Amino acid sequence: MNDSHLANSPHDAFFVSAFGEPVRAREWLPQLLPEAVVQCLNWQSLEVVDGSTVDPQLHKRHTDILYKIRSADDEAVLVYCLFEHQSTPRRDMGLRLLLYMARIWDQWRKHN
Repeated sequence: MNDSHLANSPHDAFFVSAFGEPVRAREWLPQLLPEAVVQCLNWQSLEVVDGSTVDPQLHKRHTDILYKIRSADDEAVLVYCLFEHQSTPRRDMGLRLLLYMARIWDQWRKHN
């Protein structure tokens, strides 16, 4: 995880402290995900992937954390969390998330 997240804002610092440590993320994430997903993951294997900022140009506008976790049948799974504070809803947020995920998959493909 990129430590410069901590300097962005108090909100970013809260999310990084709440979700950036695997011990805390193991407590929070199962409460936020659908039960079917929670049951398929080995939560003891959860780890934060360093350098998870997907778009350096947007780095100051959001906090993101990428986790790697093993599935119940021992496959590697990526879990991407994006925390973005906006004063108004964005119509293009779905597209932006899709682009972020495509960048993560491309990086994963190149390194694995």
